[in-house]
Amino acid sequence: MLKFFKWFSASAILLFTIALIAGVFYFKNNLKPKIQPLVQEKISNKLQDSVVFSYEDLSVNFFNKSADISNIKFSLVKKGNLEDTIAHLSLEEVSIQLDNSYFDFLSLEKLSIKSLNLEKPEAFLPIDTKKIRLKKSKEKRDKQIAIFLKTFKLNGGKIALYDKPNEKIGLLTTGIKIECDSLLIDENFSLENFSPAKLGVSLFNVKYPLKDNYHRAEIELINFNLTQGNIALKNVVFKPKDSKAIFAKRKGVEESYVKISVDSIAVLGWKWKDLNAVFVEEINVISADLYVYKDKNYPLPEDRFVPIITEELRKSDIPIYIKNVKIEDSFIEYEQLSKGKNKTGKLHFDKVKGEITNISNVNDSIKESGNSLTIKASGNFYGKGKLETTMNYSLESPAFHIEGSLSEMEIAPINNFIQNIYPVKVKSGKTDKVEFDFSGDNINSKGELRFYYSDLKLESEIKDKEGKLLDKAVTKIGNWVLAQNNPKSGEDEIEIGRFEHERDTRKSMFNFWAKSVVAGFKATFGIDEVEKMKERIEDEDKNLWEKLGFGNDEE
Repeated sequence: MLKFFKWFSASAILLFTIALIAGVFYFKNNLKPKIQPLVQEKISNKLQDSVVFSYEDLSVNFFNKSADISNIKFSLVKKGNLEDTIAHLSLEEVSIQLDNSYFDFLSLEKLSIKSLNLEKPEAFLPIDTKKIRLKKSKEKRDKQIAIFLKTFKLNGGKIALYDKPNEKIGLLTTGIKIECDSLLIDENFSLENFSPAKLGVSLFNVKYPLKDNYHRAEIELINFNLTQGNIALKNVVFKPKDSKAIFAKRKGVEESYVKISVDSIAVLGWKWKDLNAVFVEEINVISADLYVYKDKNYPLPEDRFVPIITEELRKSDIPIYIKNVKIEDSFIEYEQLSKGKNKTGKLHFDKVKGEITNISNVNDSIKESGNSLTIKASGNFYGKGKLETTMNYSLESPAFHIEGSLSEMEIAPINNFIQNIYPVKVKSGKTDKVEFDFSGDNINSKGELRFYYSDLKLESEIKDKEGKLLDKAVTKIGNWVLAQNNPKSGEDEIEIGRFEHERDTRKSMFNFWAKSVVAGFKATFGIDEVEKMKERIEDEDKNLWEKLGFGNDEE
């Protein structure tokens, strides 16, 4: 009996081995050559344009229930023009291992995939997905077999998203890595019930030359944790592609030259499943550097119109609700070349931090969180005085209210900027405190500015007919204006300026706020009186505070 069992077992193994060899031989010589045209036909039945599909090698391991396909290439070309590529995809290798037993295939209702790995895929795809045209199928769909994917990995991928196929402008390129665990795809599958146990997407070395042909964006790393709805960005850069001089010359009009770099941005609580809306709980911005340069030798276009952010929010068809934005440890620098000047003036704020709450155009969130968008910001002016401000903007109308203060500081440090804008500089003096409070809408503003100061002395390059400097005259006028109706408070002196201002709609709302403060300083500081002595002024709209960086034409 034992001999018979051994003989039977050996015979069964031998027969199975022969059958396996025959199956592999049959697969290689009969089934394998049919796979390429079969796959191409199936894909072609779904798409309107022409499909080209190929692969180099296919190997199957029946014991491990696994398969490897190498050097896959797929191209979608415009029908009637095979040189016009709409999309292209290549993969170095695809590895798949099944988790089902072979007996499961007799009555297969769910295909369980233990692992699916895509190695080094490269894709060339249109940003406008409508360019990939699907055929309308009238065939009744068969019952879909459920697919359970235990582990999916995409490694070493590269993606290029184009606006126009043969142009670098508007071409977004990025590396990509994806990891996904426990994903079920069945006939009820949709974005709403898409809930894998783990889903992470990493993009690296993201580069995007903007379609305006003036700027480019670069991001070292973006990590999407879609299970939790969080995004982490590292080393974000937005900058012009040209130098300041070339940028201004190409534009031909007055335009802000803006560079932004951010060490890290964290987006928390992003409801990414709603593709037609932007809902975010919190955004944290750490170590942002903002540099703005402006060349005033170029004209400001008469037909330019700059809308304000709350108007854009109200008009937007996309529902937006960002509960909170926090900014920490940031730096702002403004540089300006004034008309007819050879040198630029600079100013900066360091240790800037701020918080923006309730960015919304959604009625439910406005009812719940209030109808005001609030901005609170602070920073050290020239590393000296601390500027603090609170801005409240109605989400239902153009109304706004702003209040703020500048703490004690010496005025002299700002001379590098002032003397390159005006033929006047501050010889000595100190602001003990500046307070401002004003309100308005998208056209007009009015308010009050209180200036506490001591020991203010001015120096000027204005010359009389004999070529002598009028330092004494300017100082006398400036101090005389400040002294009018000037109540004493200990050693400090105070001047209160009340003002009204009308917005230039070619300029941003930030410019409007700044010029409102300027109007208060003019009423307080006596700038108008000093300007009367400066025969070289051609544009009465220019003012000191705008040149200090609070008058940008762009957001």
